[in-house]
Amino acid sequence: MTLIRILIIAFLVWLVLRLIKNKIDQQNRKRADSQDQIATMVRCRHCGLHIPKQDAVESANQYYCSQEHRRLAEKND
Repeated sequence: MTLIRILIIAFLVWLVLRLIKNKIDQQNRKRADSQDQIATMVRCRHCGLHIPKQDAVESANQYYCSQEHRRLAEKND
């Protein structure tokens, strides 16, 4: 009878540890997925500041950190 209790307790401990491990693995996968979405950086043609491409102002295949810098760069050309 005690052997059966020991086996049941061992199984329950194994089950809990397995569930905890699965939860940690899910969190690690989510973290890895978010790191895969690193933004491409581009350099402002006017001031040289590096900004994410999605936030940059694009004009004539050149990138700027703001509309003002785009305007100033085009004025100087």
